[in-house]
Amino acid sequence: LGDYDTAERHFTRARTVEPSSKAAQQAGARLALERGDAAAADAYAAALAQDPGNFELMHGYMQALDAAGRLGEALDFGAALAQ
Repeated sequence: LGDYDTAERHFTRARTVEPSSKAAQQAGARLALERGDAAAADAYAAALAQDPGNFELMHGYMQALDAAGRLGEALDFGAALAQ
């Protein structure tokens, strides 16, 4: 647990072997969020573009936006989902 560098290598390899892997893209986005990477919201947005109905991705996206200081965008996204 917490070995982010090894995890990143595995996710990068998985995306190389299977570029369209939704699971690898989602895991990579989660890793970016866990590491505090400023690009986590972008990683979640890309994953959501491939799998727009995935509620776990939606939740992660809102968390990443909040972590990036973009709470208003996170709330707007959540409100749009509720409609």
